Amino acid sequence: MRELGDDAAITAVDTAIESARAAAQKRIDELSHELETARAALAHLEGQVTDD
Repeated sequence: MRELGDDAAITAVDTAIESARAAAQKRIDELSHELETARAALAHLEGQVTDD
């Protein structure tokens, strides 16, 4: 895009890329939270099994 020299197109592409990056980071954060929740649940279940 930069080779074309169209500043409006460059800005639009940069904005779209930044938006996609932000959405990806948000999803990563959500998945990380889900993983931590699942790990905590698993640890709790493992504790129940060994307590019997």
